[in-house]
Amino acid sequence: MCASSCWLRLACLAVAVATAGLSERAVAQPKPYPEICREIRATQPTEEAESLYQSGLGEYETCFDCRTDPACRARVISRLTAAVDKGHVKAAWKLWSIYTGDRKLKSESGIWGRKAAEIGGPEDKLQWGRIEAGEGNMESGLRWMNLAADQGHQPAMWDLGNWYLMGTYVDRDYSRAAYWYQRLAELGDGGAMVLLGMHYQGGLGVEQDYARAIEWYGRAAHSKQPNQAPLLLGLANEKGLGGTANYAEARHWYEIAARKGLKTVTCRAQYRLGRLYELGLGTKVSIDRALEHYSRAEAADSFQCWGFYEHMATLYSKGKVVPADQDKVAKFKRLASQSRSGFLGMLLKGRTYPYQQILALDE
Repeated sequence: MCASSCWLRLACLAVAVATAGLSERAVAQPKPYPEICREIRATQPTEEAESLYQSGLGEYETCFDCRTDPACRARVISRLTAAVDKGHVKAAWKLWSIYTGDRKLKSESGIWGRKAAEIGGPEDKLQWGRIEAGEGNMESGLRWMNLAADQGHQPAMWDLGNWYLMGTYVDRDYSRAAYWYQRLAELGDGGAMVLLGMHYQGGLGVEQDYARAIEWYGRAAHSKQPNQAPLLLGLANEKGLGGTANYAEARHWYEIAARKGLKTVTCRAQYRLGRLYELGLGTKVSIDRALEHYSRAEAADSFQCWGFYEHMATLYSKGKVVPADQDKVAKFKRLASQSRSGFLGMLLKGRTYPYQQILALDE
């Protein structure tokens, strides 16, 4: 006899099957599934299912010859299969692992991965979606990722946003990336708020809108998660993003950013503070205070701080703000090269960085 939850699950799976043939755009930006499907989560296994799982797992892990003994393996598979039939998600994943690791059974491993995704919660759908995408089955991978994301699973939303941003597994699509970052931002994720602001600042997949960019940076700056929003607000005010420069406001945000404790933010914030004092922007020129901030920037030793390193190489080359020193010129040029190539090389692997124009603001 099938309980009511069983029929709900079947209804949900029918929706999933119906979406399998949708275009990539429709899959990437799904319409909300019925609320009934949103509520389905992996349930706790029954005592009988757990007993079958533990029995199969125990024999598999304790019997030395089980991996090569057909009779032993058959018993394990039989018990785990019975557990899966009773809704045990871990049993399905264990079967997927067993089948994947067996050359003769590997071609059938997908049955169990899909089963785990079907009876499991959003984390299981995410895991199976990642596996499918990694093996080149993008239609299936995206479908499962979207099912997880549509249940409010934030890691799935992050994966989808980042995939479309960088062109991982899929063609680059900044509008789809922005869609998922907005979903995350609306859930209060400070990191997604920063990225969404960058999309509006750069006009990446959305209409360029400096006011909305600053709005999202402001919301991110007041979130509980440490992020680079204060630095970006400082840059927006220093450069007069969408209006006139406000150096006092820029200094305010740089000082907040410098206190955040994130190396990548601290170095760049200290550098920008130094520049304000070196050039007398919104304050009196103070070379001593500028050098103090430059020293703090150097101490932060960030791999994203090539703009600062390049500036220091220029200062030591000209010999006006600081005494000329060719050894330090060489040192800071080397650091700048390592910083720029290391960060972008690690992140991009030959691809274009979409936020490069925003990073360039503090070069």
